[in-house]
Amino acid sequence: MCSFNEDVLSAKAEDDESVSRLVEELKSRGRELVRVGNFKEGVRLYSKAIEVLTSSASSVSEEKAIVFGNRSMCYLNMGEVGLSLEDANKSLEFNSNYVKAYYRKAMAQSRMKDFIGAKATLSKGLLLKSDDKELQQQLTIVQQQLTSSSSSTTSSKPLKPSTTTTTTTAPSSSSRTSKSQPTSAKDDNNTNNNNNNDDDDDEDNDNKNLRGYKTTKSGTITTFFNNELDEETKKLIGDIAPKKIDVPTATTTTTTTTGSVWNSAGTYEEKILTPFAHSLLLSLFESVRVSCCCSEDREKEVVVVVRYNNNNNKEGDNNNNNNAVVITGDAQVTMIRGKRKHLCDLVVVVDWQLLLLSSTGEEEKKISYGKITIDDITADGDYEIGSVVVLETDKSCEVDVKKYVDDLVKKGDKSFVKKEIKEIVKKFCELLKEK
Repeated sequence: MCSFNEDVLSAKAEDDESVSRLVEELKSRGRELVRVGNFKEGVRLYSKAIEVLTSSASSVSEEKAIVFGNRSMCYLNMGEVGLSLEDANKSLEFNSNYVKAYYRKAMAQSRMKDFIGAKATLSKGLLLKSDDKELQQQLTIVQQQLTSSSSSTTSSKPLKPSTTTTTTTAPSSSSRTSKSQPTSAKDDNNTNNNNNNDDDDDEDNDNKNLRGYKTTKSGTITTFFNNELDEETKKLIGDIAPKKIDVPTATTTTTTTTGSVWNSAGTYEEKILTPFAHSLLLSLFESVRVSCCCSEDREKEVVVVVRYNNNNNKEGDNNNNNNAVVITGDAQVTMIRGKRKHLCDLVVVVDWQLLLLSSTGEEEKKISYGKITIDDITADGDYEIGSVVVLETDKSCEVDVKKYVDDLVKKGDKSFVKKEIKEIVKKFCELLKEK
């Protein structure tokens, strides 16, 4: 199977510069392979690096030490402990001050259960760098292994028997078997008494050596977690004994809420106000009328009204219901624990027309029309003007249409956008909160 690293594995270095570049590339790819756990391919790359460095007369010993140390680590992860130890020794031959090589060697020795050798190797490494965390951690592990192995060796030694069994012959014809004591023989009563005393002593020793327990001043045995309070502390704490709580007689109480009649407990409740909010906004916007005198002809008047633009109902237009005001979004009121909160998120699209009126108040002509979008109307009175669109103007008109659009629709202090919408939203919020 072809390897992705065949280009560098088959590459040849002609001069010192190419040797350096090739070795760096091999080391870089080797690190990536080690990171993903492909140690077998990593061995191939590091072996190629060793081959290149060995064939170069100008190669540096420190560089060889690093590559041998890296290959030692790959071998160790592959389970080739002997090869790992061999490469670690090679690394130290090229650079005896390379601390990482001491760590690699100690790891291999630990795998081979040579904990004494591993301890010596780690100690040498710590002489070079006393604050190396890897060496310190591994040394702790090795010392634990040595301690456990020494304790297991001690416990495996056979114990000497404390008593021996001998057979003695009495003057009578019957014979009996007795345990010989290290001291002089005593009568049966004394022996029984001594045995009983020994049993008592063993029981006392068991109680004394029982871990996790202690004897209080009163002589009782309790756990170490039991904290015995002195008299002064008890006075400071006072009487902490459990006391009976007298439950008062239940009385029927009526909670005054602003929710439904059935919701006497004041739990969560909500009421949808979307139809009411749509109807209210529609009536408020349809009553809009912003006007001013025509500067070109004082007897005439220019006025902005909300009216459906039936000659602009194109495909994809929001206003497809022949309404001058299109409203989307929801509104509701929530009640919990006697507190009400109104919530709404509404969008309004309004068709507006700019009309030129005669001196008698009759409509002469429509000189411009368009749309206004009001976004994110909330119950707190917040809103944003999404867009003000002028769809068409009458360029043949004798008045300055652009001026009146700016003054009455877009920018004027009393314009539809700046004053009327603000007043409408304010009035809407007041009426909504009455529900």
